[in-house]
Amino acid sequence: MSQTLKAEPLAAVARSVLADAAFLFCDDVPDDLGPSEGQLAEATITFDAPTPGRITLRLPWHVALEAAANLLGSDQDDPEVEESALAAVGELLNMISGSALKAWFGAETVWSLGMPVTSARAGRLPSAEPRGEVVGFVVDDARIELEAIETGAGHDQGPRR
Repeated sequence: MSQTLKAEPLAAVARSVLADAAFLFCDDVPDDLGPSEGQLAEATITFDAPTPGRITLRLPWHVALEAAANLLGSDQDDPEVEESALAAVGELLNMISGSALKAWFGAETVWSLGMPVTSARAGRLPSAEPRGEVVGFVVDDARIELEAIETGAGHDQGPRR
């Protein structure tokens, strides 16, 4: 696992951003909570920093809809919410990533973020074979997770599918 991309700062940043920006309040994952399967919203962003890598946010589709509704200030049954769900997840990941990079590398370090790449897919949480530092939460009784992966020399280079 990463020596730089530590889970603790990522978890703290994610909790703050999700609560402040999208009114999604993260609880710790109970020990007895089993895996969940279904439609997921996923966003991945790459970054160039002293330790380059990527961060992926995965959450159930209904949580993505809740995030989109909260970001738009709309009701979940508004048709615009469904159309905006993946963009909302990408924007949340963008906010989390910027703050995580600052936490990992300091405010004075120069780094850059790519554009979030989003997808809707069937999947399982927690991920069966994580490749990096993973933090997980429960939001409204649903699992979500973030994974930070180093992609520098000798590390995983390709997108995870």
